[in-house]
Amino acid sequence: MKYKKDGMTYYFNSKKFPELNNIFGLTKKQKQSVDENLNSQRNYLKNTFVNINDESYISLLDINFSANIKPKQYYGEMFNRVDCIKRFANDIGYDTPVFITLTPPSHLKPLKQIRLKNNVVKLVDNPKFVGFLDDETGEVFDYVSMARDFISSMWTKFLRQYLFREMKAKYGERLIYMRTYEPMLDGTPHVHIVAFIPNEYKERFVKLVKNYFSTRTDVKIDFDEGVGGVVAYILKYILKSFSNSESNELDDVGYWYAFNKIRRFTTSRTLIPMAIYRKIKQHEEYRNLMEMTKKYKMGHFEITVQYDSYKLYSKDFNDINSIDYQIASVAVWCDNGIESHFKILYEKSENVSLYVVNPDEKVSIPKEIVIHKPKETIKQKIIPVAVENSFHKYLLIDGKLSRVVIVPSKMKNFQLYQYYLKIQNDFDVDLVHFGLTQNECIKRGLIDGKIQSLNDFNTKIGA
Repeated sequence: MKYKKDGMTYYFNSKKFPELNNIFGLTKKQKQSVDENLNSQRNYLKNTFVNINDESYISLLDINFSANIKPKQYYGEMFNRVDCIKRFANDIGYDTPVFITLTPPSHLKPLKQIRLKNNVVKLVDNPKFVGFLDDETGEVFDYVSMARDFISSMWTKFLRQYLFREMKAKYGERLIYMRTYEPMLDGTPHVHIVAFIPNEYKERFVKLVKNYFSTRTDVKIDFDEGVGGVVAYILKYILKSFSNSESNELDDVGYWYAFNKIRRFTTSRTLIPMAIYRKIKQHEEYRNLMEMTKKYKMGHFEITVQYDSYKLYSKDFNDINSIDYQIASVAVWCDNGIESHFKILYEKSENVSLYVVNPDEKVSIPKEIVIHKPKETIKQKIIPVAVENSFHKYLLIDGKLSRVVIVPSKMKNFQLYQYYLKIQNDFDVDLVHFGLTQNECIKRGLIDGKIQSLNDFNTKIGA
C-alpha cells in the first residue's frame, strides 16, 4: 500500500503481518465493524427517550457527548476544558507550560521505517517486535492496547515522584496536565502531553523528564503566546482526530480511535469531574466550568449516589473505586447560602422513565417498553464492612448493617470462583443460593460437575 503525507511517500511492506499493510493497521473488515457498532448505537440513542415528570420526552441522542457519535458537542466541551485548565493553572502560579512526547519501546512496534531517496519511506517488519498472529482470527495481537497501557503506566509512575508532592505542599496542586494519543503509521500510539508547573520548578522538572523515561522522549519549553501559545499547540494534535466533525463521518484517524477504544483527550484531576459537570450543566447557572470547579474544590457540592450491589469486593474492601457509584442527585451551595438541589436526569429516578421506540414503527409518542423502578439511593459516605465469621458483604448505612445481595451471574470469573470457594464452608448460606452459584461455575467451566435443578437444594444438608 502507498500513502502520502506532508510531502513524503510511505510504502507498507510487511511480510509477517499482511494485515498491517494498511494505514494505522486497520483492515476494511475492522472499519466495517466500527460502522456497524456506531450505527447500532445511533439507532438506539435516536429511538430511546426519557420521560420527565410525565411531561416531556428527550432523545438520548440529543444529550450524547460521544466523540464518535456527536463530535461537534464533544469538541466544544473539550475546547472549554483546555481553556479552563490553562486559566486555572495560571491563576494558582502554574504559569510555565512544558510539552512532552512519549513513545512506546521498540518491541511494541510491529513495523519500522527505512528512509530511501526522494522522500520515500518503506515500512517493514520490526525484528524486535514481540507480537504474533492469531491463527484463529488471523489478526495481530492487540499491540495498540499494549503500547497505550505501557505509556499510561509509565506516566502514572512518573506522577508519584517526590517533586510533585513538594509542589502540592507549596501550591495546593500536583502536576496539572493535558494529554492526547496519536497513531503512528502502523497504528502504534504515542502521546503528547502539555504539563503546567510553577516557573521555579522548570529546570528540575525538565531534568526529571529527560532522566526518568527510558523510551524516546521529546521535551519543548518555548511557546509563542502570540499565535495561541500552549492551547494552540495541544489543540493542533487533538484536532487531527476531528476532521469528521462537519460531515459526521469517520476518517482513518477516527476509525483508529473507535476500533481501539482510545480516549481522545484526558487531563489531570484539576477541574470538576466531567461525570458531575455533564449532569449539572443542563441548568444555566451551572454551565460555567471554571466557577463550578472552584465551588467543587471548596466543598460546595453534596452528591447522592447509587451503590453497585452486584460487584464482589475483597475482604478489606480496599478495591472500591468511582465506577462502583452512579450519581443520582447533586446539591450545590450558592454564594447566598441557598442550597439548590435537583435529581439527575437520565439516572432512572422516580421522576424519570426510559422508553424505547421500534425504529420501523411510525408513532408520534414513544412506545413504552420498560419503566425502570427507582433504586434506593444512599449517601456517598456509606461504609463497606467485613463482618467477623461471615462470608457475606455488608454496608454500614446510617449506623445499621445492611446485607448486600450477591448475584453470581453478574460476577467475573475470578470473583465468582473465589466466592464459590468461600460459601462452600458457610453452613448458614442459603442452599438455593449456593446451588445457583455452583451451577454458574459449572456453566462457565470453572468447576467440573453437572448442572442441577435448584429444587435439589431446597432440602438442608443432613435433613
